[in-house]
Amino acid sequence: MFKKILMTITIACFSMSTLAAWQPNRPIEITVGYPAGGASDAFGRLVAKIFTDHGWNSIVVNRPGASSTIGANHVAQQKPDGHNVFIGGLGFLDANLAAGDSSLGINYNENSFTDIITFAYGSLTLIVGKDVPVNNYEEFKQYVRKNPTKFNLGYWNQYAANIFYKWAELEKLPRPEIIIYKGTAPMMQDVFANQIPFVIDTWTSAYPLYEADRVKIIAVLDREGLAFVKKTAPKGKDTSRLVSLSQKHPELDIVIWNGLVGPAGMPKEVVDEMNAVLNSALKDPKYAADFDFLKVPVKGGTPEYLKQTHENLLSKFRKINADTK
Repeated sequence: MFKKILMTITIACFSMSTLAAWQPNRPIEITVGYPAGGASDAFGRLVAKIFTDHGWNSIVVNRPGASSTIGANHVAQQKPDGHNVFIGGLGFLDANLAAGDSSLGINYNENSFTDIITFAYGSLTLIVGKDVPVNNYEEFKQYVRKNPTKFNLGYWNQYAANIFYKWAELEKLPRPEIIIYKGTAPMMQDVFANQIPFVIDTWTSAYPLYEADRVKIIAVLDREGLAFVKKTAPKGKDTSRLVSLSQKHPELDIVIWNGLVGPAGMPKEVVDEMNAVLNSALKDPKYAADFDFLKVPVKGGTPEYLKQTHENLLSKFRKINADTK
């Protein structure tokens, strides 16, 4: 009799814990702030795959424009019930905020989002067109000093551009002319078509063209990313002269974290459940090939860790912006 009662209690507790786990009642909309085909879009589709495998119907919606501001504005205004989230280089949300210009159309602030998880980080790389006579960072510096009018630099976040003005100042280079693109795809098309000599993009986006010998990679922005880029470079590539731009200048040591946030006020049980699902996927061999394809070190972690990351990046961007005014 006692065993039957104990079994009944155990089943009841198990059922209650199962029911307590949050479940969406409609598709989870994953907003990406850039067009299809770039690194942020790839992360969004991987998260959708993980959620779908978990039994959560999920869709990716690309809302490009204004350096991801349009997508971020949209998510910040949604109900905090777990059915609308934003994924991408979350550092750019901080870069947008650090710009501090109300005319930019930014309708969110530091308190507009609920932090869920750091997913992985993406290192920014300095990419050179194949036919540009530059094969390493020292040659690059000599080239732009002799040809200051050719220091055109492609990028896709206008509010983070001060990183590169600061870099040029620290290295005593001419001030670059930064050409802002709407996303990775058109920018990378231009660099391998020799329409622009230099661009900054993530290792995820640069890797396929680098592997195919369509572009050259001569530097990585952050220090930690340098080791990863060298480790995962295509076979046969000589990375011995690859450098980190922040090696001598720690203020440039900025990592673009890819992560997930939702509107402010999301219930803790929803955040915890999403966090647990994604942390589990980061360790699951089932998704190892996906992460290998994206060429990113995976991180995971707590919502509190992501919050601290936001605060650190926002502080760095504000300092750089103040220094480059």
